[in-house]
Amino acid sequence: IHTSERGVIVLDISGKFQVLDLSSSGFVVATEGMIPDLVIPPLRNSRTQNARTAVLGADVLPNRNGVVVLFTSTDGSCPLGVQGISILPSSSQYFSGQTFVGCVVPSSSGLQLNSRSTLSGDIVVPCLGDPSQDCSMISVFLSDGTWTYTSMFRIPSPSTDRLKVKLVGFSIGTDPRATSLPTWASDSQRNDDVAVVVANGRCDNSHKRNTQNAPLICEESSNDPSPFAIDYTVGSASDFFKYFSDSSRKLTSRITACHPTLLHGTVTMGSFPSVALFDGTNEDGNAMAGQGRLGIALARQGYPSALNDTMCGTPTRWDGSQINAFSYPRARMSQFELSRT
Repeated sequence: IHTSERGVIVLDISGKFQVLDLSSSGFVVATEGMIPDLVIPPLRNSRTQNARTAVLGADVLPNRNGVVVLFTSTDGSCPLGVQGISILPSSSQYFSGQTFVGCVVPSSSGLQLNSRSTLSGDIVVPCLGDPSQDCSMISVFLSDGTWTYTSMFRIPSPSTDRLKVKLVGFSIGTDPRATSLPTWASDSQRNDDVAVVVANGRCDNSHKRNTQNAPLICEESSNDPSPFAIDYTVGSASDFFKYFSDSSRKLTSRITACHPTLLHGTVTMGSFPSVALFDGTNEDGNAMAGQGRLGIALARQGYPSALNDTMCGTPTRWDGSQINAFSYPRARMSQFELSRT
């Protein structure tokens, strides 16, 4: 589900969409249908004529004139793809057609994408710069069932068939979900806030790891996952871009609670998380967009009642869905630094 200035866009895994407008009587369906032309160009001449696609995630472009979709395919030559679709505000047919579509080809060795891969992921397009000119950086978060990787690349040209992208390690975890919140750094420049959550993360900041003699939390090299741990990472688009652009990042890299600018940790226990960002309030209780506090809300399936306690403490068992939320001062994020002592 993605909000837009023109309403709410709802997409499901099959590619069906609805555009909802808000009226005095509530939400009404403005238009609905299937995403058109979800056809991968290399497949047009492929022997696999019955290849099936499924939507992993989608986001609305910052200029609100289109959406981008991350999808998987059963075709062996293109197991992962990205598609952009334009939206015509003056037409009843919001989704007017394909703007670009291409297969994702990792330039990094080590991660193998094939039609048998169990992939989960999400896509988000935060704005970093002048929204009227340069808000075209796509961020992808992709899990192979143990690790979550990230990639950032610019929206390709319509003629692109193959997107050769760099993938770097991001975190231990599965089922990544990402979102962004428009945030103005100045009158003409945006530096949107970004949040990512994963399931089956790693509980770095647990009681056992906090009290052990060695290794120190910031020197921990083990990559063992913590089942059902829901990890979050929040920060500005510029800080996410710096993380991705670090030349030392590899597929075996991961973020920890010791990162100097991105706030990372374990927030709760469960599975299948989703996340949203919202403007919080400042010290006097008044909402201040782009200032004051940043709010983070996440929904997830609760911690199963049949499991024993984990290294992350003693979570409250719950078989249904749950929602958590917290906030923190935006101004302190740029000064965030953890001591190694």
